[in-house]
Amino acid sequence: MAITGFLFALGFVAMMALALLRHPIWGLYGYIAVFYLHPPSRWWGAFLPDLRWSLVASAVTLIALLRIKEPPGRPSWISTTPARILIAYTVWLWIQGFWALNPVANQEAAVRR
Repeated sequence: MAITGFLFALGFVAMMALALLRHPIWGLYGYIAVFYLHPPSRWWGAFLPDLRWSLVASAVTLIALLRIKEPPGRPSWISTTPARILIAYTVWLWIQGFWALNPVANQEAAVRR
């Protein structure tokens, strides 16, 4: 196994462990590392197992996020101003879909496939 691949795998496992044991931000760091390093496209990636690295990182991050207890007194995410603006914008895009000149572009903007 190449040293670079070994160091990547070791760092990835360490970040996933830190995400579960310390804070979920480590899972996000692991996801970003996988996104930018993209092991399957590197020469050292041939020595690593054929794994969906970003899916593993996102699943571990989700599990780590679900384990965190919300601090008391913190408002829910839907009660914040940016969330309300985003919801209103999405609803407005759905309403516009009935008379949009380019329905495909409007649908893509509303759903973001």
